[in-house]
Amino acid sequence: MTQQNVTVAVTGAGGTGVAKALLSLRNMVAVTEAGSTVYPVIPTYYNVPETLAQLRDEFVERVLQFLGLPGTDRYQWDGRDTAARREHTQAQ
Repeated sequence: MTQQNVTVAVTGAGGTGVAKALLSLRNMVAVTEAGSTVYPVIPTYYNVPETLAQLRDEFVERVLQFLGLPGTDRYQWDGRDTAARREHTQAQ
């Protein structure tokens, strides 16, 4: 069995202005051409996060799922909502 290396480039907003946006796009193309996967940091507000820690936890869970690693189903979308969203609405 051969081991396969997986590289995921997590990207966020790299500043403002056309020059920085173009540089970010070029960098994403370069790492993709090198065999990496670009995984953007895009928060999902349907989970109704109340803290930065909740945004972080949800993002980490999505990256784990993307990589095929074990995680929880707390943020798994089931077509209507998620466990995190249900907990938020029940707490109110």
